[in-house]
Amino acid sequence: MKRGRSSIPTSITSFSFLHFLLSMTRSRIRLVLFDAFDTLITPRLPIHRQYAEEANKLGLCVSDDAVRKGFKATSPLLLPRTPPLTAEEWWSVKIEVTMLAAGAEPEALNKHLPVLVERLLTRFGSSEGYRVFDDVIPTLEAFKALGIKTAVLSNADKRILSVLDSLDITPLLTAPPTLSDLCGFSKPDSNIFDFASRQAGVELKEALHIGDELDADFGGSTRAGLHGLLIRREGEFSDGAKREKVENLEGVKVASRLEESVRFVEEWNRDASS
Repeated sequence: MKRGRSSIPTSITSFSFLHFLLSMTRSRIRLVLFDAFDTLITPRLPIHRQYAEEANKLGLCVSDDAVRKGFKATSPLLLPRTPPLTAEEWWSVKIEVTMLAAGAEPEALNKHLPVLVERLLTRFGSSEGYRVFDDVIPTLEAFKALGIKTAVLSNADKRILSVLDSLDITPLLTAPPTLSDLCGFSKPDSNIFDFASRQAGVELKEALHIGDELDADFGGSTRAGLHGLLIRREGEFSDGAKREKVENLEGVKVASRLEESVRFVEEWNRDASS
């Protein structure tokens, strides 16, 4: 896709005549919320491959493919915080059942599990496990220059904060983070969007949420009363990304590069002020 003005999807730039007539009364966007996984950051290597690497360092002898299948097979069996567990306890159980499903020898796994859990939590709590997309830093810098507040809103535990720190994202975020593990709500629940907006000191209609999941991010935010933008980079999503085989994107604002969100906010705010 060509860069510049023509790269912005029609769904972003084309507003109905009614929207134009109402532009005098609509509110400016003062806050941009970002999903974390597959929006700001993505695994450096497929997650199942990183799991297999750490397991094999300890002699557990599991293949990448077996871990991938084990990871997916056990996901429905573990609902977050059911029963109530700390994030570390939940991930310990998740890692154990995944490795057993991947064929790890139970006695060897029991011996090495504490070290394996520690290594994986450390790896996925830093830049060792994740990388930042190349359009993230320029986008956050642009919003900061415009005086638009920015924050992360993620279905994640507090380890995501150390990942953002290690990737030099945190200094560019200007409003408090909202994490499901800390606030008690998860996307697409409207309460998490309300929580994020309130702690940033803006109204829901003054906020834009950007994420890669159709329902959790775009659907959840727009139903809550925010602006929504679906980020879909070409060929860029991890094994953990939620994608349906057939998606109805009619009426959905879609961007293929994060910088397009800056143009959207600039145009919206210009029309709101005119």
